[in-house]
Amino acid sequence: MTTTKAGIQLNPNSVNPTLKTKVNITLEADFPYALTDRKHFSVNATNISNPTYFRQMNVIALDETTKTLTCMFGGAWSGLY
Repeated sequence: MTTTKAGIQLNPNSVNPTLKTKVNITLEADFPYALTDRKHFSVNATNISNPTYFRQMNVIALDETTKTLTCMFGGAWSGLY
């Protein structure tokens, strides 16, 4: 079963599109699943003006206590995602 959930906070909320950058995504406090295995998560950054262009982000760490995913943004075209 696939369940789509949205993060409630991104930190940082803006990154240089040409640099690899760690991005922390905070989930809802009542997120119903345990953050135990990063392979259970997929994260995409989708370009707002061109939704056919998206970048997959690698989940590199999980924190069950703070309900946070740490992902690596590997660079993309300039734009809003």
